[in-house]
Amino acid sequence: MGRQYDWRLCVVFALWLGGVAYACWSVGFTFFDAVEKSDFAIFWLSGKLAWTNPATAYDPVAFAAFALKETGIARAALPYPPHFLLLAAPFGLLSFVPAFLVWNGLSAALFAWAAKPFMVRLPLPLAFLTPAACVSLALGQTGLLIGALWLLAFRRHGWAVGLLTLKPHIGFLSAFTLNGRRFLLASLTAIGALGLAALFFPSALAAYPAAFANHFSRLETGHYAIWNFMVVTPQQGYGIVGWAAFAIAAILMLLRRFDVFTAATATFLIAPYGLHYDLTVACLGMGLGMIDERRPWALAALTFGFLVPFIVILGTWFAPPLLLAALFAQVTEIKERSGG
Repeated sequence: MGRQYDWRLCVVFALWLGGVAYACWSVGFTFFDAVEKSDFAIFWLSGKLAWTNPATAYDPVAFAAFALKETGIARAALPYPPHFLLLAAPFGLLSFVPAFLVWNGLSAALFAWAAKPFMVRLPLPLAFLTPAACVSLALGQTGLLIGALWLLAFRRHGWAVGLLTLKPHIGFLSAFTLNGRRFLLASLTAIGALGLAALFFPSALAAYPAAFANHFSRLETGHYAIWNFMVVTPQQGYGIVGWAAFAIAAILMLLRRFDVFTAATATFLIAPYGLHYDLTVACLGMGLGMIDERRPWALAALTFGFLVPFIVILGTWFAPPLLLAALFAQVTEIKERSGG
């Protein structure tokens, strides 16, 4: 029994350390190539515009011209709702590289704090060094921030659910954790954030609906070709019918077991879209599940699920079945171990 446990723990450490190695390589590549190419540039540019002309953050033509002037690369406009500008504005006051480092440092620290109750048997820094977290760090993306809010939402912090309106397609399942008082707090938080955005950025609030529609029309027409190597939800790889099949299967599994990690995995089978760097909580749950898993097929399912942020670069059709298999391993874990 001891050897079996130690062997599995070594596997988990090896996979996690592989994520660390990838992070070092990818972040190093970003800096040696051009850090301005990272996704964080969109947030930083939007933060700068928040102080001068917030509506430009949602104007595809004007934003692309502004990005080209500031970073030498034309970029798509900000896809997030206007209250994201409240978060981005302070970073717009910094020069780019310090802003990138501070953003990543704060995101990693927040995620580690939120994940701390789950990391009793592993070093805490491994929480933000899973494959998904490494991709998020390399790109300067929102995966760790949204993941931290998700973990806090399942710890019954209603305000975290309210802030998950920054990415409602990722955070919607977290609302099922709320009772009456926490639901009220979540609602007040969301309304307050939107109210502040309306107060400080009224022009951005007016411009957002058209930008949102443009963002998704470009996705549907395949304009974002790079998403073919990033999207982990079924809609892009399997179409509407395939998406429905995966979503129904995920919902049926959630009826058997609904918790912070099963819901995180299921989200990417139910949501209309989600990218590899959004899988921070799902990857954490699969990695933790591998430590004690005794069923060979389940260990394999969790391992491949854990590696989905790397595997998806081979094609979007790989991720949904791997996530579904990992979800099945997660929801059957307690029953099979207890002989149920």
